Amino acid sequence: MKKFSLIILTPILLIVLAVAALLLFVDPNQFKPLIVEQTKKHTQLDLTIEGDIGWKFFPSIGFTLGRTTLSNPQGFSSSNMLSVDEVGLDISVLPLLDKELQVGNVTLKGAQIYLETKADGSSNLDVFTAPATEETAAAEQASTETAPAETAPAEPWTISLQGANIENALLEIKDDSAGLYTKLEKVNLNVASFEFDQWTPVTFSFEGVNNEQKFAISGQANAKTNADFTDYQIKDVSVNGSFSQPDFDLQKFELNLDQFALGSFANVKLTANGVAAGNKFDMSTALQAKLEKDLKTFAVQEVALQASLDGPELDVERVTLDLNRFSFGEPGTFQFGLKSKLADMTQNLVASGNLLVDEAISKVSVNSLQMNGTVEGKALPQTPMSIGLESDLSFDLNKSHLDLVLAKLALNDLQFDGSTQVTLADIPKVRFKLHSPEINVDEWTGAGEQAPAEQGAASSGSGTSGNQAATEPDLSALKTVDVAGTITIDKLTASNTKLQNVFTNVAIKDGVLNLKALKARLYQGSIDAKAVLNGKGAVPAYDFDAKVTGVKVGPLLKDVADNEMLEGTGNITVDLKGKSLIPEKLKQNLAGSINMTFTDGAVNGINVAQIIRTNYAKFKGDEVPAEPEVKKTDFSSMSANVKLNKGVANISSVKAQSPLLRVDASGQANYVQETMNILAKTSIVGSLEGQGGKSIDDLKDLTLPLRAEGSWAQPKFSLDLAALQKQELERNKKKLEEKAKKEAERGIKKLLGDKASDEDAKNVTDSLLKKFF
Repeated sequence: MKKFSLIILTPILLIVLAVAALLLFVDPNQFKPLIVEQTKKHTQLDLTIEGDIGWKFFPSIGFTLGRTTLSNPQGFSSSNMLSVDEVGLDISVLPLLDKELQVGNVTLKGAQIYLETKADGSSNLDVFTAPATEETAAAEQASTETAPAETAPAEPWTISLQGANIENALLEIKDDSAGLYTKLEKVNLNVASFEFDQWTPVTFSFEGVNNEQKFAISGQANAKTNADFTDYQIKDVSVNGSFSQPDFDLQKFELNLDQFALGSFANVKLTANGVAAGNKFDMSTALQAKLEKDLKTFAVQEVALQASLDGPELDVERVTLDLNRFSFGEPGTFQFGLKSKLADMTQNLVASGNLLVDEAISKVSVNSLQMNGTVEGKALPQTPMSIGLESDLSFDLNKSHLDLVLAKLALNDLQFDGSTQVTLADIPKVRFKLHSPEINVDEWTGAGEQAPAEQGAASSGSGTSGNQAATEPDLSALKTVDVAGTITIDKLTASNTKLQNVFTNVAIKDGVLNLKALKARLYQGSIDAKAVLNGKGAVPAYDFDAKVTGVKVGPLLKDVADNEMLEGTGNITVDLKGKSLIPEKLKQNLAGSINMTFTDGAVNGINVAQIIRTNYAKFKGDEVPAEPEVKKTDFSSMSANVKLNKGVANISSVKAQSPLLRVDASGQANYVQETMNILAKTSIVGSLEGQGGKSIDDLKDLTLPLRAEGSWAQPKFSLDLAALQKQELERNKKKLEEKAKKEAERGIKKLLGDKASDEDAKNVTDSLLKKFF
């Protein structure tokens, strides 16, 4: 037994004696010059170890290292690349015999690391990647040649860690070539009692800056992994902190996660509050997340988000998002809600649909998208406004292309359907095809609701004084888009004008708005128009052409201007050009022509026969006849040509025919001042009987000059008496000449008897009458 004890104790005693001798006779600090020399040799950097190196061998092998610094290469801003106040490490000895690596406490205090890249791209880490010297290369080659051949894999080791503690560490990364700066400071990390397949508590905290961003984060968790490092799990995760950058301040956030393992869903909660662009926000999110073992595929489900935003001009009372499931390549239903107030406008909207993102993350689709709700505000043409949307949309991220199929868009009684395609670029490209069953523009613009007094005031205020401060509208937006498409409207009401089967083809490109076609049915006729608005220059220019065929003028004027002055079927062609969109300058620069023909109509408010009767009676000194109850002048046809130039419309070739009258008129109308001066030469070709008075047979074959002048709103009609008197004198002169001629011829025949021939009597008579008249 004694021999057996000696056999056991002798090796142990020898080990103890060897360790004691090592501690007594070997000073680890004698290796400091060698370490410094080798560091200088391989990196050209100065290593300074200020404290002593302390060894311990049992029951664990370890060392402690005092303050140590590693200098920076010359030319860098910081004097040291690395400095550390204290490093400690120990490893248990006896477990090594059983291939168990039991690491005790690992301590790192006051570590500071400075990494820097200069503007030319050189870095202070280049010393560690520089080509090896010939001596070093030879040593490495010899080491490689003498290395033992590979053997079969040894039995795996088990590893455990009693604890790791990093205190008050600092990392600074400066990259002048990229203009980046990152600094982590007050870095603290504590890891307690690590073993494979066992939960390890971890706590950490740090703060820092990244360019203009500032952050501070702290947290705790429990982590676990297996010996093969193929299974990672964490639980009881709690992270909180703050983050700020210009115009954004995340004052506080907190992230909680119950338990996470690859391939399994984990419950995640996030709360945050702060200020963004001067608006306070508060949000909370709960969801389940899963990351697959390939570390590439993930999914979320049961997402519930709530948020609010409050600011000087914005009040988002509630934003909600519910997503049942999301994973690349699989559709998931969602519901989004918004209740807010922005610029005196309130919104209460709910949207839902199916979201799909393909596995390549190249295409996003939202199918069966529905949105309903209301919007209220004084700025809206109608308030409250009820919104209803049904559509499908997809967005190609690679091509930046959006496809929208609009099954329904309802804004109160207004409805649209159709499709739109948008390609995002420096100049977005938009193509659309829309349809609406009915649009009443007046209901949306409030047209016709203005009181007459207000209309008069608006009309009277359109003088030059208001134009002094007027500026051209900003049409620069026409240069920023490429838009083309068609709009079809079954029924359209605008300015109380009623149109049917309206078709428009419009394009906007390079600062030009081109109305390629406007076709519609109106008042038993049709309109076919096109227009161009050129906004390239400082003063916009326009060109408008239209053709109106077979339109019933009476109902049109009644609806548009509440005016029943004209009746009949009209055909109108318009060709207008001009510059400026300032109302007064628009009138002044307007030029072109308007040609009109009307058939089977009447002019209401004027009885030409009565005007002729009244004025002719005054002219003759007779009794003025009473006015008829109905003021109306019928015509079988009427036509007119109008030339517009610099605010003046020159009216020519105005001809009107009726069973009673023939009218040939001309004159001018000033459409800036809205005045007119038109002379209509009226010939009576029938009897005035039946026109509200007795016949005036002596007016036949007499052309009566009827003048219309004054304002458009209240024109005055009268006979040109001077012209009529001159015409009457000429007619009476001719009658008197004929009578005098006959009497003179009779007298000369009696005086001369048979000696004078008829021809001689006539010549003498003509000579005498010519001298007389």
